[in-house]
Amino acid sequence: MNNKAIVQYYFQHHRIIQKLSIFIIPVLIGLVTALVWQTGGIKFVYSHSMYIPILLAGFVLGLPGGVFFALVAGIALGPWMPIDTVTGEMQQPINWIYRTGYFVLIGGLSGAMNDSLRRYIEYLSWLAKHDVTTGLSNRKSLLEHIRGLRRKSRLQKHNQKQFVLMLINVDNVRGLEGAFGFKVTDRIIKVFAAFLAGNLTEKTRIYRTDTDQLAILMAAKDVNSEQLVQHIVALLKESVSFDSYSIYVPTHVGATIIGETYETPETYLQQAGLALASAYSRKRDYTQFSSALETNAQRNITLLSDLQNALRLNQLSIHYQPKIDLKSNTVCGVEALLRWQHPLYGNIPPSDFIPQAEQSTLILHITAYVVKQVTEQIVTWRAAGIKLPIAINVSSHDITDNGFVTNLLVLLERSEIQGNLIEIELTEGALIHNLEQTQVELLRLSNARIAISVDDFGTGYSSLQYMHRLPISVIKIDKSFVSGLPNDNGAKHIVNAAIALAKNMGIKTIAEGVETPAVASYLKEIDCDFVQGFYYSKPLPEDEFVSWYRAFRAINA
Repeated sequence: MNNKAIVQYYFQHHRIIQKLSIFIIPVLIGLVTALVWQTGGIKFVYSHSMYIPILLAGFVLGLPGGVFFALVAGIALGPWMPIDTVTGEMQQPINWIYRTGYFVLIGGLSGAMNDSLRRYIEYLSWLAKHDVTTGLSNRKSLLEHIRGLRRKSRLQKHNQKQFVLMLINVDNVRGLEGAFGFKVTDRIIKVFAAFLAGNLTEKTRIYRTDTDQLAILMAAKDVNSEQLVQHIVALLKESVSFDSYSIYVPTHVGATIIGETYETPETYLQQAGLALASAYSRKRDYTQFSSALETNAQRNITLLSDLQNALRLNQLSIHYQPKIDLKSNTVCGVEALLRWQHPLYGNIPPSDFIPQAEQSTLILHITAYVVKQVTEQIVTWRAAGIKLPIAINVSSHDITDNGFVTNLLVLLERSEIQGNLIEIELTEGALIHNLEQTQVELLRLSNARIAISVDDFGTGYSSLQYMHRLPISVIKIDKSFVSGLPNDNGAKHIVNAAIALAKNMGIKTIAEGVETPAVASYLKEIDCDFVQGFYYSKPLPEDEFVSWYRAFRAINA
């Protein structure tokens, strides 16, 4: 057993060792006293053996125990113990009093050192299980507590409880730190923890598991677990107050159930983390873990690897959805939409793999593939007498990549394609990502007569304050507003305002998600320029689109 193991064993069994020492140390003092007597008295060296029980008392029992047993040892070798048992010569009082004082000093020092060491070890132990800045229990403590629940469940087989583990993530940490300083996250975590502790049951445990993350472990009792999570989410909606400020801090919550079948603590933490990630991706306040969620997460991870092979093996393809000019009822362009026919999972929609690809440089390769396919399609259609602008969806990573705009312009020049046959679609979030560089790159595209459109307008970061700084040609009104027309008054106000704003700024408007003639008629009435949606056509492969396009032109000639 190494030194570390010995120290750990001692402090783990400290109480038991102390109790045993209370009986063992007096016995040792008695044995040393008998040894001194039997060997001829205090003048011989055997009296120094008394330091063993004194040091032991200080080390095991601390300062009070060391002093007490030092006094006992001093008295044991005190006035009644002769200097020489043969001659019967007795000690002078100053002799045994000085010795007793020296014993007390040694026992006290030993005890003080033991107390200091114990306090330091206890601090290290506390430090290993707590967050220093907030004093909250940490991830290690959480895992140990979950492990303890498992042990209790084995002992109480007929009284098993259900527990809920929740991970709470504080959003917009960088923005908060920019406004209030780098310590603001610690303060917000501390305020949240105190607020939650004051509004939940005493048995609820709160942990800090990451810089911007709290965990809550609580018994579900008779309450539905989802009701508990909803209650926590409602509490988190309250504004956070510190100093003279009262601010709203957005959060997301992931939850999992610790029930009758106990997994490893790490598994539960992983499940809550998956639920938290799902809440972010689905733009929900919270998500509760399910086996389907885990399956989807594993699938999404493998999809990224498969996506690289899909690019190499030509499993990706482009479908085209027409855009209709409402005034002339003609096809004024198309949107290129990526499709993936996976050999195992079948058709995978872009929403299942594009968000993951945007978290890596893989999105750059996907966009390069789409641009290549689109430029080749324009050349093919031009030869067939079809001249339609094609819109390409571009991410913030693409537009700020040093080579994207240059490569696109070179490709258009090499293929002898006019810039007005290409349209670049960006989301509102992509527009404000690295705004200065985005502005420069978009101006280069605009100077080449390439149209710039804002996709999903009204659902993101509200780019109104940036519109005048960017060469925007079109705003695309999101289908979430369009689908409610013409009966949804709220949607009507938003769509009407967006179209009026665009008109005043000299920007065209297009509404996506048009599925009924009533919607198309209303949009034409309020002077929307273009529409697209299933009412006219779903996204089609190249050959099917050409057939549809020619038929549509013939009908509306």
